[in-house]
Amino acid sequence: MGGHLWRHIQPHAARILPVSNPQQAILLGVLWGWLPCGLVYSTLLWSSAAGSWQQSALLMAAFGLGTLPAMFTTGLLARQVRSIMQKRLTRRIAGAVIIVFGIYTLPLNSLLNL
Repeated sequence: MGGHLWRHIQPHAARILPVSNPQQAILLGVLWGWLPCGLVYSTLLWSSAAGSWQQSALLMAAFGLGTLPAMFTTGLLARQVRSIMQKRLTRRIAGAVIIVFGIYTLPLNSLLNL
């Protein structure tokens, strides 16, 4: 259901990009708030099972406050992470790490049957 709703909202969010002022950033944040998210859906299910609407509201508020520091930090550090990820050495190291993890997770029998 969330994916269906997002298909209608996404074109409006795309028109705001690239963000050039704080008002556009706030509007984009409001639209992105409708983006389907498993963590939000699971918390909504949990809060719907609470004993009262007050407990449900408190649970959702706690979820929002708990995720707020991570969201702000992600926004603040996005530019720095982007510049780091655009470096060739970083991409090569990341690719090597993925290959190593892939080999590590292969079952031993698969390696012996090569």
